[in-house]
Amino acid sequence: MTRASGAPTGGSGTGIGTASTGGSSSGSGSLADSGRSPKGRSTANKSAPRDARSSVGVGEANLCTFVVNGQRFALSTALVRELVEVTAVTLVPRVDPAILGLFNLRGEPMPLVDMATVLGMGDSVGPLSKKMAVMILRSETLSVGARIDALGTVVPNRGLVASTDPNAMLLGFLEAAGTDGHVAVINPADLLARLERLKQSASERE
Repeated sequence: MTRASGAPTGGSGTGIGTASTGGSSSGSGSLADSGRSPKGRSTANKSAPRDARSSVGVGEANLCTFVVNGQRFALSTALVRELVEVTAVTLVPRVDPAILGLFNLRGEPMPLVDMATVLGMGDSVGPLSKKMAVMILRSETLSVGARIDALGTVVPNRGLVASTDPNAMLLGFLEAAGTDGHVAVINPADLLARLERLKQSASERE
């Protein structure tokens, strides 16, 4: 995919396209409706499978790395669609602190979440800014933008070391070539479950 110029990536060779987006949300869609596209510590389900390949999906061999609050994480490339630069966010009252608001992605109102908060790391470093790196995540039932520090590279899903971290959302750690230190691998099933709960919570408060 072609990378648009001007969007921060935090690394080259990701194979994931980037774009820029701005302007406030149109207001035609609610926070809960915006997931309609087909495409402290975490409270994630601790009984989730611990095997990386079974959680990522059969045949899913690559992980997309990214940085949150200076720490490196990795997530299945099946969920990560693109990186965009968000320049305007519409605040939504009375929602979970992990939800930063709504932004306009090429005419589609989409919720913006703070990935640091979702991962149980507290808030992202720094306030909402005019230019934010946002990773677009899509599943069959959910579409959401996640605020991160920067996007990294795509690395092979191999050499996973089982996690002893109390954060149940982490499958384990791997040492990826070209990065400093270990990369924490996120359980995509737990992440999607957390995002679905945020969506449901926002729907109930409307």
